[in-house]
Amino acid sequence: MTKARKLSDLIDANGDVKSTHLDNVVTETKPTVSSVSPSTITNSATNITITGTNFVAIPRVDIINTATGIWYSVNTVTHNSATSLTVNVTLPVDAGTYRIRVENPDGLAGLSNANFLTVSDLPTWTTSAGSLGTVAGNTNGAVATVAASGDSITYSEVTNVLTNASLANCSLNSSTGAITSTDFDGSSTSARTHTFTLRATDAQGQTADREFSLTSSYFTSATVSYLVIAGGGGGGGDGETVGGAGGGAGGYRNSYASESSGGGGSTETPLTFNAGTTYTITVGAGGTGNPSRSAGSNGGNSSISGSDITDVVAIGGGRAASTQGQAGQTGGSGGGGSYGGAAGSGTANQGYAGGTGSQSGGYQSSGGAGGGAGGAGGNSSANSAGNGGAGLTSAITGSSVARAGGGAAGSSGSYSQGSASAGGGAAGASGGNNNGQAGTANTGGGGGGGSTSGYNQAAGGDGGSGIVILRMPTTAFNSKTAISGTYTTATVGSDTVISYTAGTGTIAF
Repeated sequence: MTKARKLSDLIDANGDVKSTHLDNVVTETKPTVSSVSPSTITNSATNITITGTNFVAIPRVDIINTATGIWYSVNTVTHNSATSLTVNVTLPVDAGTYRIRVENPDGLAGLSNANFLTVSDLPTWTTSAGSLGTVAGNTNGAVATVAASGDSITYSEVTNVLTNASLANCSLNSSTGAITSTDFDGSSTSARTHTFTLRATDAQGQTADREFSLTSSYFTSATVSYLVIAGGGGGGGDGETVGGAGGGAGGYRNSYASESSGGGGSTETPLTFNAGTTYTITVGAGGTGNPSRSAGSNGGNSSISGSDITDVVAIGGGRAASTQGQAGQTGGSGGGGSYGGAAGSGTANQGYAGGTGSQSGGYQSSGGAGGGAGGAGGNSSANSAGNGGAGLTSAITGSSVARAGGGAAGSSGSYSQGSASAGGGAAGASGGNNNGQAGTANTGGGGGGGSTSGYNQAAGGDGGSGIVILRMPTTAFNSKTAISGTYTTATVGSDTVISYTAGTGTIAF
């Protein structure tokens, strides 16, 4: 009861401590922690500033990883004021769960009420500093790609060079680091080097900067390899038990690698395409097979022409003889002759001559086969029509393809038909009354001869259309100012291959 009375003496009717006894009440003044800067640091020793209240010189400061329960003492503490401390701390574990505890010399302490501090590694660039390469001016598309590792990296430019329309004129993908342009180097027409700084930023807002450069280049000239093949000649057909002759392959001209031109010619010299010039490419059509004793036609010429080069012209394949006793026509490769008619000659360094015909008795005869870029057309002999002359193989497109084979002769009576040649030349038709087969399109192969029996008539096959293939460095191709025609493109290593397949087209730089 005595204690109760003494307690009532301390407190008034409102529950407040009577003023006469306030001097006897003990109060505590604890430090508080309200913020820290920076709020994200790396594992290295780092100075951070702690802001709060009631800091007394010199307090103890600890950092607590609440995920592991491990406490870390700071390296040093500097008392700036009652509301500010600077501490140096080394935290070896990456985490976003650190809290801060400040204890004054009197033992009173305060603990931050939130996870104030994050420890995270800086972004790391994986793309080496320096040049990202040389890119053709006016490039529309991919230019380069940069990369950095870290937590959810985004990319940005620190300078105003890469994305400046009057300078590099590029776009930077903030998520992938891809650099693209619709017109690299903007309106410039002379080579320039653009030096710029990019920044990688992670999810914690940490950054790493790196300097790069891109150099523009402009086309002045380029070495261009070519394969030019003309259209194949039309095959022969006839009546009165006569087998038709084969059409000659289109002329074959080549400057790629160590591969030969047609007719046993050596590799030709590549062309030089220059800036400011438009080059015209023409692809020859295949010749028509002769329709029943009336003459067919030679294949069309294929060519590359320009004001500053010597034109490259491949001569169309010679048509086959159209009736007994008629000669095959001269062309890139010669057309086959009929029985009693001479074979057509090939053009020097483009193709070989056709073969001659033969008669097995009575009205049964077969013409000779058409010549090919790689060999002469076969002669017909007793009971056997001639095989088409061999073509040539080129790897200018990146894979080996045979082209410009001669057309084979058709059979008559007891003759066996001639076989197709490697390189698109057609096989001769067999027995009865059958039209000759066509040479393969875009090979310049010769048309095959038809077959007849009795007084019936058959037509020869059409020659295959030609092709013009250009191979140049991709940097040169990217510098073109215009291209037209029927063509396809493919990338082979550091080169671009353009294959024109019909009609007339152009390319300009």
